[in-house]
Amino acid sequence: MTELTPTCLTFETEMTSGLSLQIIRTLFLQGDQQAHQLKVNLTNDGEPCDLAGCTVSGLMQRSDGTTLPMTGEVSGGAACLTLPAQAYAVPGRFLLSMQVAKGAMTCTVLLAEGAVTATRTACVLGE
Repeated sequence: MTELTPTCLTFETEMTSGLSLQIIRTLFLQGDQQAHQLKVNLTNDGEPCDLAGCTVSGLMQRSDGTTLPMTGEVSGGAACLTLPAQAYAVPGRFLLSMQVAKGAMTCTVLLAEGAVTATRTACVLGE
């Protein structure tokens, strides 16, 4: 048997092409905790970016207007965030951004929109 791990949603960002809004179609369920990891592979002219010394952070604006700050990590040429329990607390649409920073420079590398579904039983069992 293998260990249970978060669902990993992987995105590709080419730094020379600019940023576009990503629509997350994966189901997020109210009450989940650390169930999704967001991974952004960063390239510059097709080559993996050197992210040594960079920090990763994120912001999630929930449907109730609350903004959740998040801290991520660098893994090779990718920026990664695991969503905390608070990300799944309120059903409705959300907007999420991920930034990579080094020194005085901060770059937004992901802007995504998704939704948290009301409850596990109501959604899955049709109650």
